Amino acid sequence: MRRRDKIKNIQKANILAEQRYLQSKGFITEANDNLTDCDCCKYFDMDTDRFGGFEHPIYYALNKSEIHELKLISPDDYIKAIAKGFNLSPENAIKHVNWDNVDKYANDMKKGDKFPLGYYTFNNSAQEGRHRALALKKLKCNNMPVITVTKLSDEEKDQFANKYKNMSTEELNQEFINLGYEGVSGLDIRELKNYIRYREL
Repeated sequence: MRRRDKIKNIQKANILAEQRYLQSKGFITEANDNLTDCDCCKYFDMDTDRFGGFEHPIYYALNKSEIHELKLISPDDYIKAIAKGFNLSPENAIKHVNWDNVDKYANDMKKGDKFPLGYYTFNNSAQEGRHRALALKKLKCNNMPVITVTKLSDEEKDQFANKYKNMSTEELNQEFINLGYEGVSGLDIRELKNYIRYREL
């Protein structure tokens, strides 16, 4: 999928609903009804290839117990999200930041350099991107693209499989395109069938 199409997919995938989901989890303070574009996407290489959940979303959910999603949130809310993962205050989450790097990143972004997408994991300390978020804050960006990783329990994987088990390949493909993914692969279909058989769902 072309990078421009990936950005359009973000915009098509009910951004307000995503914001309200983050709000319900306590990661952001207020949903933004006017959030319809990504003013910071121009600073990023929108390639999601290093996150396999975009190419094989069902396989990653059922085999790796992870859902990867591309979200738009403010730099401040990114810091709040990772602070929650560290069980720290936002202030303490950036206490040991290298501010020279923040300044360098901001200057490089203004010059046109493209940065890899950062990520964070819900309720977990795994993250990458706080210096980028702070650089974007210096550039007065409203929102930034970020990968979120959600870990699934066995019960949640069963719910995931039950939700999709009666869909045809064509229906599954369209469903995941509508969710902002690249569709589903043969690996996804095989994993879903095997999971349903093994779990006797």
